[in-house]
Amino acid sequence: MKVGVAKETAPGERRVALVPESLGRLTAAGLEVLVETGAGAGASLPDQAYVDAGAKVVSTRELYDQSDVILRIQKPGESEIRVMRTGQAVLGLLQPLIDPQTSAALAKHGVTAISLDAIPRTLSRAQSMDALSSQANVGGYKAVLIAANEYGRYFPLLTTAAGTAKPANVLILGIGVAGLQAIGTARRLGAVVKAYDVRPETREQAESLGAQFVKLKTTIDATGTGGYARELTPEERAAQQAELNDVIGGMDIVITTAQVPGRKPPVLVTADAVGKMKPGSVIVDMAGSALGRRDRRDRQRRDDHLARQPAGDDAGRRVGLLRPEHLVAPARDGQGRPAEPGLRGRGDEGNRDHEGRRGDRRACQEAPRAGPGGRHWRPGVTAAELNRLLQALTVFTLAILVGIAVISKVPATLHTPLMSGANSIHGIVLVGAMLIAAEATEPISQFLSLVAVAFATMNVVGGYVVTDRMLQMFRKKPVAAKPASDDAEAGS
Repeated sequence: MKVGVAKETAPGERRVALVPESLGRLTAAGLEVLVETGAGAGASLPDQAYVDAGAKVVSTRELYDQSDVILRIQKPGESEIRVMRTGQAVLGLLQPLIDPQTSAALAKHGVTAISLDAIPRTLSRAQSMDALSSQANVGGYKAVLIAANEYGRYFPLLTTAAGTAKPANVLILGIGVAGLQAIGTARRLGAVVKAYDVRPETREQAESLGAQFVKLKTTIDATGTGGYARELTPEERAAQQAELNDVIGGMDIVITTAQVPGRKPPVLVTADAVGKMKPGSVIVDMAGSALGRRDRRDRQRRDDHLARQPAGDDAGRRVGLLRPEHLVAPARDGQGRPAEPGLRGRGDEGNRDHEGRRGDRRACQEAPRAGPGGRHWRPGVTAAELNRLLQALTVFTLAILVGIAVISKVPATLHTPLMSGANSIHGIVLVGAMLIAAEATEPISQFLSLVAVAFATMNVVGGYVVTDRMLQMFRKKPVAAKPASDDAEAGS
């Protein structure tokens, strides 16, 4: 059997269905792998990498003529469907419920369509094939990074000699796989994060990552099947949107991740909501890729209308409208620079400045990050995390100095009752350790929090035991009454 890897033709799509690292598993099973010329160029994977891994690089015509199974990310276009033959199979994220026209065209040509987004994500056996969750996880992370880059201010709270910069207000619409990753990434960057979802059970998940759950007065339970939300009725949608517009208007960055399986995603950011946002705000729309062809054209016209609105106090606000094509890995031109589209709505001059900043940022990323004394900082440590670490170390050092100063002034005879009383205060440490243990996700954090719980428990119990013994030493013990016979003998 011959397996073909097609080059993606969807606008902005730079991913590839098969990477050279995974190609060996197919060849070991006796399959012959054909790769279309330039299929991995958008993901910085040259054709030679596939040849070295054991694949054969062929032209587009040869790929569709010789392949029995065609692997791809997005659904094929009309021109690609026309060259397919009866008996072939195509595998990818085909979205048959959203775009039934493509499925009908494939069936008309006798092509078997296998859509990975139709695999039940709740089955244990299907977890390794859950392409939607893996891509949504990466998309949520990338969406926050793009928003932070496009936003004209800063995500964390920055205090400088010139003044204090307030943290960015970020709203995540939809608390699924992508939404939870977006919340965690925005929190790590130091932003104030709020999240909203029509499923009440997602509130605990959002708050566990440090986000504030937006609770509307209109309570709607739209819990669906398979971990998704159901589609709202027109009445529910109108009541929800009226309150949600006010919340969106106070945000600096809005990231939409809400999707409904088999249906077009809900429109949560309307023109009225955009009109209430401040100039310079950023909207990242991750749900646009799930639209059908007609819905995508309608939303494109709406985005273009919003982008053309002037930036004024009473007019529509000028915001950055980022589409799903910004959320994939950047392609590179002949000079090695990322060839990404500019931010929609800024004009040609804004796009040139935007690309210039990207080039400067790449030069900074390639240079080593030097800290004090020439040491290199780990790229994963943000300024907000470093500030929090310094504050914690400062409090810890001051606590040690104050403790030494207090203990050194106390006479030795009072050390035992003083320490027993201090140990009882470790109940606060015990409560904090329990809270950290409940929210910890990494094994090292869970282990250290459990160790803190154990030691704090010993201090609390030991403190009360020592205090009780000290109090018993100062209590007057009752004298036992002598027997009457002893008194008589003493009298005689």
